[in-house]
Amino acid sequence: MALLTISGTDRTETVIIDDKEYSLTCFDDFSPSDQFHMKKIGTRIVALVDIDDPTEEEITEIQDASDGLFERVAGEIPDEVRKKLKPGARQRIVTAFFLALARETGREAAELSSQSGQGKRSPSSSDSTEEAPSTG
Repeated sequence: MALLTISGTDRTETVIIDDKEYSLTCFDDFSPSDQFHMKKIGTRIVALVDIDDPTEEEITEIQDASDGLFERVAGEIPDEVRKKLKPGARQRIVTAFFLALARETGREAAELSSQSGQGKRSPSSSDSTEEAPSTG
């Protein structure tokens, strides 16, 4: 049994903008360094968004970080189309990309877990097959 099945097919997500389909950057094109930096940027954005009364500098940092993530995942979306997108649309593209990535990596983790037996429940789980002693 294979530990992990990797297909030669692309895992590229697409978006449709004004009735035209564009491919985003393929998940596999991001190096571990890229992934680390993107996670760090995402974590920083979440922290900044949680601030009740952000400064102008913090608001600018949120926008710059969001724009940076968009540029990393935008793939083959042409510059003229990128420039026309409103900030909310750009953010929805980034969010959809990362949700798809999380879904994909979660599926791989579940496959690995079930193949290695880690997905099995321990005998101490609450739905044990042993009969409970009767009280009477």
